[in-house]
Amino acid sequence: MSEENRELKALIKLLDDSDPEILDHIRRKLISLGAGAIPMLEEEWGKSFDPLIQQRIERIVHAIQFETLVNDFKVWQSSIYHDLLEGMMLVARINYPDLNEQKVHAQLQKLYEMAHTETGLVQTPFDKIQAL
Repeated sequence: MSEENRELKALIKLLDDSDPEILDHIRRKLISLGAGAIPMLEEEWGKSFDPLIQQRIERIVHAIQFETLVNDFKVWQSSIYHDLLEGMMLVARINYPDLNEQKVHAQLQKLYEMAHTETGLVQTPFDKIQAL
């Protein structure tokens, strides 16, 4: 087990502390570790039978996901080319933080190919709309 994983496990074990200052420090530290900490947090959530610990882990995971999303929005907004599909994926991640973007891209590619096949021989825009 890596040093980082040991530190993460130790921090998670401290989530049962009753001191608000310690909890706040642990929470901030876990959030600072970013999305890489989520799998281990989720694993510990599954092992815990304490609803308070589970609730604390859930809040930390949501905070990490939200912070990651905000940063991704900033990157998207500051880019020269605003890919609307990428922007749509970011908006979707608000409610679906575990959205499989590759799967969505694959499904959209299939739709594109089907539409292209259906409209390939049609000449006028009206006929293309009818074919779709």
